Amino acid sequence: MPGRRNLARERAQHDAVARFQTIHTQLTTALPHLDRAVVGRRRILAHLETLGVRRLNGQPLTWRIVNAWRTKHACPILRGNRSRCYAAPAVTTTHALTAWLLSAFHHGDVFRVTVTATFDPQASFPASGAGSSNRAA
Repeated sequence: MPGRRNLARERAQHDAVARFQTIHTQLTTALPHLDRAVVGRRRILAHLETLGVRRLNGQPLTWRIVNAWRTKHACPILRGNRSRCYAAPAVTTTHALTAWLLSAFHHGDVFRVTVTATFDPQASFPASGAGSSNRAA
């Protein structure tokens, strides 16, 4: 964008739905073997915790907040149902949640992303290039 940046214009031009669809398609085509169903409130909250997603004040998420994301911010979670005869848990996938998080305009609006205590910086690619030491000559 040439000239001065305009936050209101950038926010208006940000198409979160199209970005979600693009990112989700890329994840499912490139890494289909890593897509897993996440079933139940506790597992969905635990998965978001492993991604480092927290409340805006830094506290852990609650189901009430995540359920509000589903209705207000189009978070891709299929809500569960509870009746006298049966209970159906909430369901989502790892790729759908990851794509939704990455398609947000910025992470200070709805959620906060922090580095968790289990973060391992050695697990990422080395600075010299991905897999450069593993290549056969």
